[in-house]
Formats: sequence, structure tokens, C-alpha cells
Amino acid sequence: MAVRQPTPPRENFDTMNELADRTGGRAFYNANDIQGSIRLAIDDSRDTYVLEYYPTGVAWDGTFHTIKIGVKRTGVTVRCRSGYFASHDPAGDPLRVEQKIQDALSSPFQDSELGLAVEAVPASVLDPNRITVQVRVDPARVRLHQLADRWLDDFEIICAQFSATGKPLSGNKQVVNASLSQQDYEESLRTGVRVARDVSIKDGAVKLRVVVHDFGSGTVGSVDIPLNENMIHRIQPSGPK
Repeated sequence: MAVRQPTPPRENFDTMNELADRTGGRAFYNANDIQGSIRLAIDDSRDTYVLEYYPTGVAWDGTFHTIKIGVKRTGVTVRCRSGYFASHDPAGDPLRVEQKIQDALSSPFQDSELGLAVEAVPASVLDPNRITVQVRVDPARVRLHQLADRWLDDFEIICAQFSATGKPLSGNKQVVNASLSQQDYEESLRTGVRVARDVSIKDGAVKLRVVVHDFGSGTVGSVDIPLNENMIHRIQPSGPK
């Protein structure tokens, strides 16, 4: 005799829908198809746009403020955050920043909040498994400050390596100080703020996740670098024969 499974309480669905609406996601339930739900979520994320919003006249008292985004094209559904909590100076809350860093390291998705672009290049002729990770950060999303004739900011770069099964193999962080002349600063407005660090690739690592934290704004972003054999071979420098 088949046993009828009890239907979850309606409030459970309401909570899922509310969470999805607040974060720009989509709730799936009663489908008995986890793989199909994941595929739909991945398909939704294929085309993304970054819109910058600078509120004015807001009381930074921690209350929730609604944001509405619409498009004129028919048949299109916009998935985005429904608003934000007006918390004052998130960069000054170390616990909140640390949570954002941990989320960026563990999330299955990359975080585009800092608009990162990353390139891996050979670091040493003598060590083919050592690379230099060159990170370019969108200058509109950081907080450079001027001191005398220099533009300054500090960045924390966390590099975590993972095996094919998703097991963490290595993780370390380094603080990089950016000090730009006026000419370099003006150039960075066009091409991005550049910071770099060296990484030694561990045996069995197939993915390197680079997480960048801007101390000035408290913003955190992440990007993945695949570490397959073809890539390692490609970045190997050609030494003396």
C-alpha cells in the first residue's frame, strides 16, 4: 500500500518564495527533480547585467529599501534583488566582511560585485607550477583615497585551490597595498586597478578560486581559474634548452 507523504505547510513555501524574491532567485519545490532545478538556475544565470545604484537622501538606519527594475521587452523575466538594508558603512564591520569572504569562498557561483578580471601568467622559469595571478578590479567599485600625490587602497587576496571532488587543498591570503601616482590613477579609471600575487599550484588541484576584498569599501568579489593540464602546460615558461 502506497503511503501518502504529508504536504509541507504552506508557510514553508511562502518563506522560500520570499527569500527568492529578496535575493533575485527562484524557488523550486514539489518537483522531485533536483538536477532539473539546478539546470534551470544555471540557465537563468547565463545572461547577467550589473547595474550600479547610488541612493541619495537615505537614512542609514538598517531599514529595508525596495528597488524595482523593469524592462520594456515582452516575455522577459528580471531576476534581481528586491532591495537592500541601509546599513551604515559595511566596510567598518569586520564580522560582516568576514562572512562575505567565507560566502565567496564556499558559494558554487562566482561573485561579480567587484567586477574582477583575472589572468594567470608564469611566475618563474625554475618552477612551472608557480603562477602569478594578476587581478584587475573595476575602479568604480573600490574606494581609493588620495594622500598627498598618491592614490591609496588596500586589498586582501585569498587564493583557494580545490580538487576535482571539490575538496579544499590549499588556502592562503595576502594583503596587497595599492599606491598609484596621479598618472597611474587616471589610467586605472580606464583599465582597472591592478594587483597581483604569486600562487604555487598543488598536486591534484583543478580549480583556483580568487577572492578579493577591498578594505576601502568592504566589497568582496570572486572569480575561478580552471587548473586543467592544458592550462598548466600553456602557462609553463620556456626555459633555456
